[in-house]
Amino acid sequence: MMDHMTPQQKAAMGIAAPKTYKMCVKEKDLNKSWTEGDDNCRWKIVKSTSSDLEIHGTACRAGDGEMDVKIHALDSEHVRATLHGTGNEQGSNVTINGDYTGKWMGAACPADLK
Repeated sequence: MMDHMTPQQKAAMGIAAPKTYKMCVKEKDLNKSWTEGDDNCRWKIVKSTSSDLEIHGTACRAGDGEMDVKIHALDSEHVRATLHGTGNEQGSNVTINGDYTGKWMGAACPADLK
C-alpha cells in the first residue's frame, strides 16, 4: 500500500523519504572495524559466507539493547542490508529498523568525497 502513496501522503503519516549518502571507502578503511566508535557493543557472527554476513550485537548504544544486522551482496557491485534493534534507554523502549542499499561507484574516489 505504501508503494502507491505520494511523498506528501507519506510525510503526513510521518514516514520519512529515503535518504541517499555517498561515501568513499579506501583500502585502509577495509581493515577497520565497521563498528568502530561503539566499544560497548559485543558482536557475534551468526552467518558468514562469500555473499552474506549476519551479526548479532548485545549491550549496544540503546542501553541494554540488541542489534541484528544482515548484509547481502546481490552481485559484485550491489549490496543490501537490514538492521533491527531494540533496547531501553532512560526508561523508554527503543526500536530501530533500517533498510540499506549500496552500489559500487568506481575504483577512484570522486574529488568531492576524498
